[in-house]
Amino acid sequence: MIHRLACFGVPSVFSFKSAHCGRCQSFEECRKSSYEELKSAALDSDVVRFALIEHERIEHDVGAPANRSWATLTVASAVKPHCRSYALKRPRYGLTDAQARIVATVPKNAAIRLVKLFKSGDDVLVRRALLRGDRHFTEISNQRSLVLCLRTLSRELLVTRRTLKAGFMSELGWANTSAQSETTIMWNVLPGLGVAYREGEALLLAPEFIADNNPIQTRVNNEHKS
Repeated sequence: MIHRLACFGVPSVFSFKSAHCGRCQSFEECRKSSYEELKSAALDSDVVRFALIEHERIEHDVGAPANRSWATLTVASAVKPHCRSYALKRPRYGLTDAQARIVATVPKNAAIRLVKLFKSGDDVLVRRALLRGDRHFTEISNQRSLVLCLRTLSRELLVTRRTLKAGFMSELGWANTSAQSETTIMWNVLPGLGVAYREGEALLLAPEFIADNNPIQTRVNNEHKS
């Protein structure tokens, strides 16, 4: 029987950055307990939001080896524990093993974009928005091209290079050259984020983000097969 310390499952104590937590025999159970506590927290604050992002990054990183050192998956700059009268500066995250492997497989410009998204935690915010059916993507609204791609993909469930390029030109007012360049980048970024997968000449929304009995799914499947 593992002896649990008094700090077990306390979100304000548990830390991926702590070497002590990383060595603790109760680490995995404590991590899960802390995560559940954070999800049920009534306090809407930057500290809670940032901590949730870090937990969700680990939950999503299913490709990592079982013997990885959890304590090395750190926030580059720890969130200060004291309260302030203004919003906390958003932390930067280190790449997980799975994220590093993804970045290594895509072209340079797409890799640069993915690194920024991973380190800001925006990849978590994207998946969270898709899972709850939020097509406004308000938490990443400053990234216009990505938001446009996500809105189109979540609405139609399938996009092509032509669809993306046309959207950049008509909705964002970009010139042909700029739209073509961004299309090439997003064609690799969307699968890199895990929200889409390639099938032939199209990108399809990942099944985990499609609601059960979605009426569009049948139409997309039929059109894609024809």
